[in-house]
Amino acid sequence: MFFSCALGVLRTWSSFGPRVDCGYLGIQEGECVSRGCCWLPAGGNASLAVDQPWCFHSNTGRSEYLLSRASDSGVGLSATLTAAETTAPELGPDVERLALHVSMPAPGVLRVRMTAAGAPRWEVPQWLYPADSVAGGGVGASKDGAWREHFEYDEEPFSFVVRRNHSGVDMEAPLFDTRDKRLVFKDQYLELTTTCEPEATLYGLGERTSSAGLRLRRDGQPLALWARDCGSAFPDVNLYSSWPYWLEVRPDGSAHGVLLLNSNGMDVVVARDRASFRAVGGVLDLFVLLGPTPADVTAQLAAVVGRPALPPFWSLGFHQSKWGYSSVEELQEVSVNYSAAGLPLEVLWSDIDYMDQFRDFTLNPTAFAAPKMQALVRWLHARGQKWVPIVDPGIKIDPGYPAYDLGLAAKVFVTDAHSGEPYVGQVWPGAVHYPDFLSPAAAAYWEAELRAFFELAHYDGLWIDMNEPSNFASDMCRAAGFTELERYKDYLAGALGSSMLDIWWSHTHMCNGSDFRSLPRAVSAPDYDFPPYQIANGNQMLPLGAKTVAMTALHHNGTLEYDAHNLYGLAEARVTAEVMKRMHRTRPFILTRSSFPGTGAHAAHWSGDNAATWEDLRWSVPSVLAPGLAGIPLVGADICGFSDNTTEELCSRWISAGAFYPFSRNHGELLCSPQELYRWPSVAAAGRRALGLRYRLLTYMYYHFDRATAAGAPVARPLWFEFPGDAVAREADTQWLLGDGVLVSPVLEQGADSVEAYFPAGTWYDAWDEAGAAPPVVAGPGGRRERLAAPLGDVPVHLRGGAVLPLQAPGLTTAAAREGGLTLVVALPEQGGAVPERTPECRAALALLRGAGAPGTVEACGGALFDDGDNLQDAGVSHRLTFATRAWRDSVNSLVGELLVVFEPRQGAGRTGPLQEGACGSAALPRLEAVRVLGASPAPGLHARLETLHPLALQGASGTAGAPPVLRRVTPAPEQVGGGEHALHLTGLDHELRCLEAVRVTWSAGGDSELPSNA
Repeated sequence: MFFSCALGVLRTWSSFGPRVDCGYLGIQEGECVSRGCCWLPAGGNASLAVDQPWCFHSNTGRSEYLLSRASDSGVGLSATLTAAETTAPELGPDVERLALHVSMPAPGVLRVRMTAAGAPRWEVPQWLYPADSVAGGGVGASKDGAWREHFEYDEEPFSFVVRRNHSGVDMEAPLFDTRDKRLVFKDQYLELTTTCEPEATLYGLGERTSSAGLRLRRDGQPLALWARDCGSAFPDVNLYSSWPYWLEVRPDGSAHGVLLLNSNGMDVVVARDRASFRAVGGVLDLFVLLGPTPADVTAQLAAVVGRPALPPFWSLGFHQSKWGYSSVEELQEVSVNYSAAGLPLEVLWSDIDYMDQFRDFTLNPTAFAAPKMQALVRWLHARGQKWVPIVDPGIKIDPGYPAYDLGLAAKVFVTDAHSGEPYVGQVWPGAVHYPDFLSPAAAAYWEAELRAFFELAHYDGLWIDMNEPSNFASDMCRAAGFTELERYKDYLAGALGSSMLDIWWSHTHMCNGSDFRSLPRAVSAPDYDFPPYQIANGNQMLPLGAKTVAMTALHHNGTLEYDAHNLYGLAEARVTAEVMKRMHRTRPFILTRSSFPGTGAHAAHWSGDNAATWEDLRWSVPSVLAPGLAGIPLVGADICGFSDNTTEELCSRWISAGAFYPFSRNHGELLCSPQELYRWPSVAAAGRRALGLRYRLLTYMYYHFDRATAAGAPVARPLWFEFPGDAVAREADTQWLLGDGVLVSPVLEQGADSVEAYFPAGTWYDAWDEAGAAPPVVAGPGGRRERLAAPLGDVPVHLRGGAVLPLQAPGLTTAAAREGGLTLVVALPEQGGAVPERTPECRAALALLRGAGAPGTVEACGGALFDDGDNLQDAGVSHRLTFATRAWRDSVNSLVGELLVVFEPRQGAGRTGPLQEGACGSAALPRLEAVRVLGASPAPGLHARLETLHPLALQGASGTAGAPPVLRRVTPAPEQVGGGEHALHLTGLDHELRCLEAVRVTWSAGGDSELPSNA
């Protein structure tokens, strides 16, 4: 709705914005209106207060381009856009001519790219992305003219609509629609707006801790995308990463995604009827991901920015960290105490305490002396455990310090635009330079330092922190009362010495003497800290350079920090991953704080510095789910809380939930009380219970990480990812699915001993009920709510009907767990009930089973990957298995079931090929010890049998005449066939799985003669 701003002046405003300051701090309404400006106090009815100018320029002017010189090459459209009507001169002059390119570079991906015609502009470098991705220059298999099926446009003024399919009479509702919306393209302000479906639900546009849950607010308040060192305990502000991407789910369950591949600072404003990108530079490189399912959208995102990396198996274990582990002896004591408490522990972490004066690639000569550190790592490795240290990007300015000297010699540091010398910032060691990870010289420099550091102590992975990049002494003046570092003065004095601390402290508090809101701006010369349009940085319109590297600092080829800032974490993760692959010839484990779309191809991520509060525990759920939707499946939150002292109840509930984060780590802050799980008996008990189930599920989880590598799907999934048509699931953000077959419903409220869980359509079995005593929860198409008992130490976990889950015995390390025997848990669905989406391998395996079309037929599927856990080469060293089950009633109403275990004809990263002798790998396969069938029950006279077959012959037989011969047969004794009212247990199978042998397990209540046989 529009209103007059100033009497006698034709100026109008829209609450949707953008708001560009027309006054000064403290201006009053009368003076504002007399200037011909618009007045509206910020906030209004919005659910979140974001500081915006109250006095602002009129913001409803039209901005239009006309399309000409259109050329259709078949594979795409090229045209020229010429400015016809301009607006907002306070934001600078318009770019007069734009080049438009429309293409469909991969199936389901429509790309619309607009940039200045004939003039280079900054854009995200292609080489940052894998060569087989669209962003990396790869070309997918889209048919000639495919773009025309999804893209329509008007020439005067130019606008466009993207549809999933606009052929035929009943055109689908637009996915992206710029009709009647302005297109603004200035040097430092780009605006692109689309209509939004009012009833749709949107997710994404991180990174932020959302107090409203996973779904986006649609209140018209700007959401800033700008990587910033700000604790995640502060909700609803931009944090460490920038993901200019949203995924939209409509009431009918259809989904699509929108990615603007632009690394400049931006606001994205989402209202009920529209959404707008407002970037302060770069180009408009828009990708519309057509879906139509959430899984299709994440696969299409992976095609654009690169598929997520498969993490090493050991990284799925439990991790313990603390800022403040002060010696090798303390680290060793933590490991010993975990073992003594019977608690799993895979990885010990070291924060900056291990360094010599906080300098990267060094060891404190006393508390972490190299001989002691080397002995500790050897000791950990002998116990099956790992060590991961932190590495910050800031390299201390310290002549004689090798990392500093080599960096200077290699000219690898970000430079100051005015002096041409390396830019000086400040973090924990004091004055520092920052490596330029966009420089070709960065890889060799980083490799030299990482190799030298590895000689000091054989680390197993790396934690790259502070890589927004953070800077405690930026050129911008801070708001009054900047005291966030005061609490660490004693700690810093101990590490740096009092004289060094005095220099450190004075440098940190330097200021330019002006309040940042009163600094003058002029659009005639580019202003990079205060561009003409100020994004809602920190919800306060903070200068872009606040607490980071100066916006005028220069990267390789003169690239401004202003343009490349949001890419620093991605660039560092990429270089670090490539270096570690060269060093060790294994898959690296890297944890990064800052990220951008594509980071999942190189690193894991965590939600950052949360706090030990119940609010933070609740907020951790959407904070863990959001990165997975943005292409980073290995993600977690600091269990028990990073800052503030945790409590026994909170820590108990947090480990019960956090045991089922994809990345599970306890981490605490320097001055907070210790919070290792063994500190309280109740927390230790909760940890043993929840982590015990996690370790049994490790093979299942690893399979879903393998699927993420192939298809981009997150491992921790919102309920709506599997049930997009369920309105309740689209709002749910206190539960999640682990893969497609495990539902986690933790207690997140203080003092509660039960939780209300929502069960989407399907059959759900209590994961803790191994005896099969309790009936499953059966939910119809409308879902079902259940109040579940959950005393302290318990967490409700359910297995989904239609899934086959590989479980192995728990252990205190991942290696010990993986050596355990294999139990296949078959969760049978109700007939006709909802089941997980079938993979191609699953459908192929089901086709080999008997019983199709028989009365009461139900099916279940699953899979597993067995390899050496961290190999780089996928083909030839790994074993992928598919598990398929069909159960039915025979002619005399006896229960008949058949489970088939077959090797997948898959090689690396989703590629398919013929299964042949050479496909056998070197990795060991487990022993199949038991099958547990949920939804079945033992009956009088029930018999079972295990047979091994050659899968190459099996694939051509499908159980018909001429079927392959049985290689081996095992018939469990009657006492090994049992169970409860709702579960059938087949034990005593004791079969060692072998490559190129299929396994068929059959059971029947009609006697041994009724068992189907291939013999």
